[in-house]
Amino acid sequence: MATRGVKYLDCYGVDNALVRVADPTFLGYFIDKGVVSAAKVVRKAYPQENVGVFVQRGKGGPLSVVEYSELEPLMASEINQETGRLRYCWSNV
Repeated sequence: MATRGVKYLDCYGVDNALVRVADPTFLGYFIDKGVVSAAKVVRKAYPQENVGVFVQRGKGGPLSVVEYSELEPLMASEINQETGRLRYCWSNV
């Protein structure tokens, strides 16, 4: 793709009927910031909500999405002591 001049890709979950494909505001913002990748997220409403969440695997490890079916109930309910909110609360839009 790079040899054909493609600089950016826009990916989204096919099961999200509300996604705004190639959202110009979002794409412009992350391009302006010069980051390698970006994702839109929403906060989980409650620990058992059936949505995948972003998780950093290990200290300094990569950020990835863990599906709700893979997240142990204890982890899904874990509270961040600094914020008082769910530790794993950012759901992929």
